[in-house]
Amino acid sequence: MAFTSIPNEILTIVVSYLDNPDLLQHRFGTTLIKSTFYTTLFQLGQTLTRYLHLRYHVTTFSLSSVEVEPAVCFQDMVDLMPHLRDLSITAPEIDVKLSSLPQLESLHLDFSKAQCALGDELIKSTKAVAPHFMLPSLGYLQLHGLTLDQDGLELNQLFPKERYRRSPITTLRVMECSDASLDMLSTILLSINALKRLTLEVYLPDFDSRTLRELTPNTIDEAIRPHLSTLTELIIVGRWTADDLDEMMFFKSSIFETLFAYNKIKRLGIPEPYLAHEDSLTFHEWLPPQIEELQLQYQIGFDATDATDELMHAIKRMERLAENKNVCLPALRRVIWWTLDSEDEAESDEAGMDRLTGIFEDVGVRFDWLSTFEYSSTPFGQSGGRA
Repeated sequence: MAFTSIPNEILTIVVSYLDNPDLLQHRFGTTLIKSTFYTTLFQLGQTLTRYLHLRYHVTTFSLSSVEVEPAVCFQDMVDLMPHLRDLSITAPEIDVKLSSLPQLESLHLDFSKAQCALGDELIKSTKAVAPHFMLPSLGYLQLHGLTLDQDGLELNQLFPKERYRRSPITTLRVMECSDASLDMLSTILLSINALKRLTLEVYLPDFDSRTLRELTPNTIDEAIRPHLSTLTELIIVGRWTADDLDEMMFFKSSIFETLFAYNKIKRLGIPEPYLAHEDSLTFHEWLPPQIEELQLQYQIGFDATDATDELMHAIKRMERLAENKNVCLPALRRVIWWTLDSEDEAESDEAGMDRLTGIFEDVGVRFDWLSTFEYSSTPFGQSGGRA
């Protein structure tokens, strides 16, 4: 059995018995010690306290637990790993401070289980993550299950003006967030100096027309415009339901004029109604001119029988995109049609999809189409790395 295949819990116990922790460095060099601890968290703390040299070799740490034992203080654990570069926490403590991690480059905080585990009194709030934006080396930040709402907090306290354009973050992924308000989103993005990659996935478990109004194309433009000259990847995902269709079909304006101005974007994922009205026949002229990959999201029920006209218009827009690829979008090499629906229930026009596959192949573009509820199952979701 290879050393790297031994479970982390067993490795922790083995390392705790080493008389000479330098053996770890001698044999494995800078091998990362990536650990997911549940009941062994306390033992890890003891090990790092006993062997001072070992703590400097822990550069990656992952904690997945809905509830931390009272005897264990996670803040103390963080302070025992000063050379951390990659940190991932599920159900993080609201008041955890990471200022003792000056080399931290990547941070993933998952709040999706926090509310049920910690109680409603500890609301998932932007207050929990605002201080992390100022970590000096942080380049990648992923927030999962966060409530992007002001929640009675003063924005100038969370992100004071003296910190505007000071955060070094270049990649921000906000996954399955809820109650996204324009003020909060704009303030967060304004705190970042030069954002290159942004993913925003909004999840509405119940119909919320207020949030839909907040996230119109024009308001999205207002929030991201400070990074017009640096964005290379923009992914907007709407986790909406069929009940929202009347409200969503859709916006009275589109984001098209904005996208053309973002001439550095090479990777774009976006709900198709953000680009074109339902009876429009084109949108290719408004896409970023340097785009290489495009993933368009279509809503639940889009392929229903009573939506035949809308489906035909959407297919026609795709055909026009292929026809004008060489002139308008010479770098385009992949297009993805994603219907937000289950694979079993979706009724796609297979003949139309097959025709699009051939049309795009003729101009050197790969065309894929799929139906799934989960963004993580789409090509963009599966390849959403930290590059």
